[in-house]
Amino acid sequence: MEQEKKKVDRRVLYTKMFLRESLLELMKEKPIGKITPTELCRRAEINRNTFYTHYDSPEALLGSIEDELYGQVQRSLGRS
Repeated sequence: MEQEKKKVDRRVLYTKMFLRESLLELMKEKPIGKITPTELCRRAEINRNTFYTHYDSPEALLGSIEDELYGQVQRSLGRS
C-alpha cells in the first residue's frame, strides 16, 4: 500500500511540473488573463479534469508557483 502511495505522489509531482512549465511558456506569449485551462492542458498534454483536480484556474496555478518560490526564498534566508 505504501508503494502505491509513492507512485501516485510521483505522478502528481510530474503532472504539476508539466503544468507549471506549460504555464510559464504560455506566459511568454500572452498575459495570464488570456490563458485558458484548455490551452494550458493542451500544452502540458494532460486532461482538463486532471488540471481541475489540482487547480481552479491558471491564476491559481500561478499563485502556487509564487507561493513555492516565496517559500524557497524564505528558507534560503533562514526565515522558515
